[in-house]
Amino acid sequence: MKKPALRLVTVLAVLALVAAACGGGGNKTKTAQPTATTAAAGTPQTGGTLRVGLESDVSTLDPAKGLAQPADKDIGLSVYDPLMSYDKDGKVVPYLAKAFTPNADLTQWTMTLPTGVTFQDATPFNADAVKADFTRLKDPATHCACNDDMKHIVSVDTPDATTVVFKLDAPNVVFAALLAGSVGYVPSPTAVKNEGADFPLHPVGTGPFKVSEFQAGDHITVVKNPTYWKKDSAGRQLPYLDSIVFKFISDTHVRLQTLQTGGVDLIQTADTATVKQAEDAGLKVQKATGSSSTNIQFNLKRAPFDDVRVRKALAEAVNKQSVVDVVWSGTRIVSNSIFPLKSPYITKGVGDAPYNPTDAKKLLQEYGKPVSFTAECISASTESQQLMPLLQQMWTAVGAHVTLKFTDQGAFVTDKFGPKDYQASCFRTNQFVDPDDLYGTYHSGSGNNTVNLSDPKIDAALEAGRRTSDFAARKAAYDTLQRQLAADVPGFTLAYDLFGNIYSAKVNGLPLPEPDSLGAIKMTTIWLSK
Repeated sequence: MKKPALRLVTVLAVLALVAAACGGGGNKTKTAQPTATTAAAGTPQTGGTLRVGLESDVSTLDPAKGLAQPADKDIGLSVYDPLMSYDKDGKVVPYLAKAFTPNADLTQWTMTLPTGVTFQDATPFNADAVKADFTRLKDPATHCACNDDMKHIVSVDTPDATTVVFKLDAPNVVFAALLAGSVGYVPSPTAVKNEGADFPLHPVGTGPFKVSEFQAGDHITVVKNPTYWKKDSAGRQLPYLDSIVFKFISDTHVRLQTLQTGGVDLIQTADTATVKQAEDAGLKVQKATGSSSTNIQFNLKRAPFDDVRVRKALAEAVNKQSVVDVVWSGTRIVSNSIFPLKSPYITKGVGDAPYNPTDAKKLLQEYGKPVSFTAECISASTESQQLMPLLQQMWTAVGAHVTLKFTDQGAFVTDKFGPKDYQASCFRTNQFVDPDDLYGTYHSGSGNNTVNLSDPKIDAALEAGRRTSDFAARKAAYDTLQRQLAADVPGFTLAYDLFGNIYSAKVNGLPLPEPDSLGAIKMTTIWLSK
């Protein structure tokens, strides 16, 4: 078995810009993408192997390192069960846990666990296993991607085998949602201890499938967990499939062709053109969109982006509709906010500066110094090769001198999350359900604050938003957040992302995508027509 190149992937998903066809210009009125739907209903058939084409190699299967990429999330959801999850309305609900309730002031959360559940290596799943996991996550030596969240957990107590009590240093209304992500994917303490540094290659959870083959750069095979605890609504044992082969096919065109020629049964893509091509070809397509958006970020600690006039000027220089028309053939929805269009927290009329090249020129003249910078994006992407030169042209038109830099994903991640050694870059924001997810992105104390933003008003708003369950109070906090982001201009959005799960006619039972990760799905209920 070859070892994959493991790297830290934070809770923010790295932009994976891929091929897109050019389209015509002109202003168009856009409508929201349809809500993702499930595959056709029917009586599930058991057995068979599902072959899935993923857009990238896996980065890690250790939840402590943050399962952020779609590939990590899809495979992770096969191996692990999250303690919490989401229902069809996006509400956080217990999944592996039986119940999870806070005290009156949201500083203590008590979890009740099921009995009789075991990990895939026969280790009992109980309160001690959960405590061992959080002890590991809080240990600085683990270098958890969740460090910013773990520092707020004062203690994890286990009164009995089925009860876990989390004590926090401050009220947190969205603590349950944290455990719907990779932080809530509890690994076997036995496997963690025995495998040591090799645990990401031999992950063990309570999930419906267990890893049987790990071929770095090519595929991962998981097979049915015969002792899985979950059944469907009719009492049938889950999962239905015998196995899943996850194939890594980075080229989106090759991925679609492989599906069309029968080499795989299901593919995932963030490429809008591929989604459209699949629909035109009559393939089954499950589309998902939401808060995630393609955007540009500025490093506020690097000149010239330490001056808000430059940041605002470059935002005003971009005609977003032209970008959508050219890069995404007019099929995506222009975004002017980090919040999804239908979010109850969105502040209407507040967002990115509107297109105004005349004002952009005046701001750069007022700045009074030459504006020269490097804009970075991922190299293995036809889409990025279209997007960045177009932005360069718009920025040049208002008086900036722009050098483009294309790097592979590993170097890009290092520049963004390591020394943060960049000036401006393309990016893709993470998909979120609750706006508290933005705490890690914009709070000055967060290691995931890649733009180096430090604004006391934003910090206060983010802290206020998580310390109450009162909607009006939270709405006021996130109104402040949005207004301050509009004033600070740490970057700007371009268009809401469109993700697609494309599959053959024999694939049934496709669940709705996870609302905190575009396109990623639990494959527990998928079955194949014989």
